[in-house]
Amino acid sequence: MRLVQPVPTLLLACIFLPQACFGGAGGPFHLPTPNTALFEPGGEARFFAPTPGKDWQGGAYGCTRTEGRQWHEGIDILATERDSRGEPTDPVTAAADGVVAYINAKPALSNYGRYIVLRHVIEGMEVYTLYAHLRSLDERLRRGQAVRAGQVLGVLGRSTNTRTPIGRDRAHLHFEIAFLISDRFDAWFRRNEPNQRNDHGNYNGQNFIGLDPAEIFRLQQALGTRFSLLHYVQQQTPLCTVRVRDTDFPWLRRQPRLVEPAPAGTDLVVGYEITFAYQGLPVRAVPVTAGAWPGHARYQLVQVNEAEVRDRPCQRMVTRRGTGWTLASHGERLLDLLTY
Repeated sequence: MRLVQPVPTLLLACIFLPQACFGGAGGPFHLPTPNTALFEPGGEARFFAPTPGKDWQGGAYGCTRTEGRQWHEGIDILATERDSRGEPTDPVTAAADGVVAYINAKPALSNYGRYIVLRHVIEGMEVYTLYAHLRSLDERLRRGQAVRAGQVLGVLGRSTNTRTPIGRDRAHLHFEIAFLISDRFDAWFRRNEPNQRNDHGNYNGQNFIGLDPAEIFRLQQALGTRFSLLHYVQQQTPLCTVRVRDTDFPWLRRQPRLVEPAPAGTDLVVGYEITFAYQGLPVRAVPVTAGAWPGHARYQLVQVNEAEVRDRPCQRMVTRRGTGWTLASHGERLLDLLTY
């Protein structure tokens, strides 16, 4: 198994070589609430909702909870406006043009409480935004309905079905910019979790892999029309590369911009070599031919970025076994869903 060297962070690279990093269309996303403190020096504590007893970092994206061991898929944006009872009144608006993919109007059915999911097509990629813990939803919205960036979707709130409620002081919008892992999630979940409920079909939170919205917003502001979401995804730091013996799974059809075509005249393609970022997002898929991959193994771990594993303690895709590396149970589960 080859080990890759640490890759410089995207943000540092783009400070010095922005033209090389981003050459595409302008950034498509808008802040989904009136809170703009993200762009103010030292404004993080007024933008991110803290976890109870902790500071604002718990409301940011990534390995931000439980001393870095717990994953947070999106960002929690604090309320800025309240009524006479102290309840939030901030409007929540669509972050980009899109289509309503899913609405959950029953808080008791999800940790997300009331939430809505929008589907977008951006630079040839199918991307979703998710808006959770809403106090209320615009009752006129329907699945399949087109919406425009800035259109009101509902009101920021603190709805959830968790045992510990969200206090007024922590009322926030949980916001994600994410990719759907599989459009067969519902069937996969019924097979793998026969005793568990899934009230949300393919729009269950377990079927999303999120990017860092705060970093995207800041890069858009800094780079303007030079920002490319496609290049941002492609240049995520690799965590590992896995060969998958499968040539027909939904991701390949839904995300063609992240899949390299097989060169003309190559041998029979038997699978793909997929590079994953630490959050589990497949950022590149390269065809593998029969001659390059003998045998019948379903998965083969071929690269691990040890520095990224060390720096991202909440990643659960790979684990060290003896002197080498192997897929962890979470990594195998993700691959099973991806290729189901």
